[in-house]
Amino acid sequence: MHPRLHAFLSLAGLAALGPLAFDIVLPALPALGKEFGLSLPATRSLLAAYMAAMATAHLLSAWASNALGKRAVLLAGALLLAVGSALCALAGAPWELQAGRILQGLGAGAAAAQLPLLMRSHSSRRLRLLAEGAIPVLAPITGAFFVLCASWRLAFWLAAAAALLVLVLLALAPAAPGKAGDRFQFAELLGNFTYLRYAACHALCFGAVVAGAAGLPVMVSLDLGLNAGHIAMLQAAGAACTLLQSFGDQDGSMRQRVTFGIAMMIIAAAFIVPWDLLEKGVDPFYYLLGCWSALCLGFSACVMPLAAGALKAAGQQARAGLSLLQFASHAVAAAAIQFTAGGKVEDAALVTFGTAALMVIAGAAVLPLFIWRSAYVEH
Repeated sequence: MHPRLHAFLSLAGLAALGPLAFDIVLPALPALGKEFGLSLPATRSLLAAYMAAMATAHLLSAWASNALGKRAVLLAGALLLAVGSALCALAGAPWELQAGRILQGLGAGAAAAQLPLLMRSHSSRRLRLLAEGAIPVLAPITGAFFVLCASWRLAFWLAAAAALLVLVLLALAPAAPGKAGDRFQFAELLGNFTYLRYAACHALCFGAVVAGAAGLPVMVSLDLGLNAGHIAMLQAAGAACTLLQSFGDQDGSMRQRVTFGIAMMIIAAAFIVPWDLLEKGVDPFYYLLGCWSALCLGFSACVMPLAAGALKAAGQQARAGLSLLQFASHAVAAAAIQFTAGGKVEDAALVTFGTAALMVIAGAAVLPLFIWRSAYVEH
């Protein structure tokens, strides 16, 4: 295989593993819960466990990368994700499913922690956006197809096959020498309050969107009585909005983009809260679709400037800064999913998207000391 094609396939596969393992499962949650006798809110713990495992993997893989090198970490990550996906596909009890999701999260997190280094060296921004954006659009559609036409277990078999393919590609790739700048060093970041403020806002906005996505199956399946195809439609629409915004022009200052994105997220989340109290003549599903798309569009507008601000503030520790940013974002997402899973089903919209709005407001409150006054202030 040509080296450039090999690198392209390896990077695309690595970028796809995390979104594939998360997005393909959401449409399957109602069928999965029915088979194991779990309530639909209870199945959201599978998503929380996955996010918590990803958060843990970001820090563990940083230590392992320093000790063993990034190639070993990538191979271990792909293997863990393949084993975890197969365990989920073969699960006969809820605890086996939960264990498989934890292994999936550890594997996906290990790959995600190393991916920016490889992207920086071997690929363009457009390849990165395509690899990371196309999967969130296609994965839920594929997951819904499996649920409606075959079995939810096929979604996990597909994730296992993708992980094994990436494992083979990585095993065949030539070893790359390590660089001093590839090492993770976190100590200096803990006293860098400019970095920490950017990272906190990013984590809260990310957690709000992921918790919202985790609540969609409850609202669509239980409140509206619709099927996996409608859940997938919501997921794909939100991912498409995020992808379009990422590919679109990035005009305007960081302050303008963050202000626009945060304001849109708060407004969209607030409008979703009363969606099941709409007057007759308004289709609640399409109302939800519009609000969810607006929420994802707002997130896409502010997430890149927030991440860029955090990494700029991190300076020479940008690699460690990105790993810590990913850890915080996935940890907050796991906590938000678990928190919003409680309560009555009929209050799912109020709890989930009310919490999301409050999280975004809290994220905005971290920033006024500098971003509302100027695009960036040296720390």
